[in-house]
Amino acid sequence: MSSSSGSEWAAPDGDLPPSWSPEQPPPYPGPGGPPQGWAPPPGGPTGPGGPPPGPPFGAPKPGVVQLRPLTLGDIINGAFTYVRRNPQTSLGLAIVVMAVANLPVALGFYFMFGDISGLLGQALSNPEALDPDVFPYSTESMAVTYGGTLVTALAQAVVTALLTVVVARSVLGGRTSIREAWEAARPRLWAVVGVSLLATLVSVLLFGAVIGLVLGISVVDGTGGLVAGLVGIVGFIAAAVLTVWIYIRFFSMAVPAIVLERVGVVESIRRSGELVRRGWWRVFGILLLSNLLIYAISQILQLPLILVFGFALVLGPGTTWAPIVMAVGNYLGLLLVSGLTSAFSAGVTTLLYADLRMRREGLDLALRTAAAEAGPEGAAAAADPWRRDAAPPPSGPEAPAPGPGA
Repeated sequence: MSSSSGSEWAAPDGDLPPSWSPEQPPPYPGPGGPPQGWAPPPGGPTGPGGPPPGPPFGAPKPGVVQLRPLTLGDIINGAFTYVRRNPQTSLGLAIVVMAVANLPVALGFYFMFGDISGLLGQALSNPEALDPDVFPYSTESMAVTYGGTLVTALAQAVVTALLTVVVARSVLGGRTSIREAWEAARPRLWAVVGVSLLATLVSVLLFGAVIGLVLGISVVDGTGGLVAGLVGIVGFIAAAVLTVWIYIRFFSMAVPAIVLERVGVVESIRRSGELVRRGWWRVFGILLLSNLLIYAISQILQLPLILVFGFALVLGPGTTWAPIVMAVGNYLGLLLVSGLTSAFSAGVTTLLYADLRMRREGLDLALRTAAAEAGPEGAAAAADPWRRDAAPPPSGPEAPAPGPGA
């Protein structure tokens, strides 16, 4: 009889009953029989030959995930589940915010589509007059487009902040209205915008330093730009790697910390670094996988728009209506894609933050206590257990090492 079976239990000394099933109480694991008043422990036998100890899959699940350290599947499934259970708030918030934020991008694309349509019309009507050295986009269209991209990035951070409240309450089984999410996250939005701008500034400074170095070398380079080119390639790769490392370590968990722990910009960066420490590769892998899923979803949703753009370019080059059709189609596509993907991305980020705190700080114990005391009726206040003073002090191998003065 195999001892690894979950439905059988072999007696350690061979003279006790040979098997055990979940429908019957397990035999007393020792010689002489059980003492008077002995009752089997919950969960079945755990001695030799019993089911091996494992993760607490029987942990309570009042909401979208079990209240225990989460697996990759838990995080991905939970991110989809909270959207499915409360689509009015999760998708509604994302679509409303991104509808406003995507307006500058749509305007920039209108100008860019106008440049493309005009250039195509000129190429078809008088190809000899077309100057191949002329840049196809105007300065205005480039400025509006890239300025709108920055606005969209900040709006993405705002959506994440708003939906962090929704995800946190859904962990305890609560449903959140748009008004409740706004009232809970509104006092923290300036800090969220601040940390997002700081993350952008770090990236700009790193790549700006590489560009400045390349320009400086090109001035004194006597090899026809070979050294400057090599420095540029290596420098941009190094800047990209360093940007990703800094973002994952110090910024990836900053927005949930701002909203749920109610800390400031500097403290949120410190908290992100504290949580991600010793788990950088795992956080990077989960965020990378989620972004690959987002990319795949966005490509599928944008496929009809590619057909619209193609018809507009073929049927109306050089006309005034073609850029309008393309810009409107692009705006609707951005709205649909950003609404769906923003909700999913916020779910992954918040659940990953919860998982890190469960592993590092025992947050699952505070959440279990809150779920037992409040129940579904009190889940509207589910953000309270997320405060650091609500979680029990960390213990075990994940506890931080004492400082020099300890």
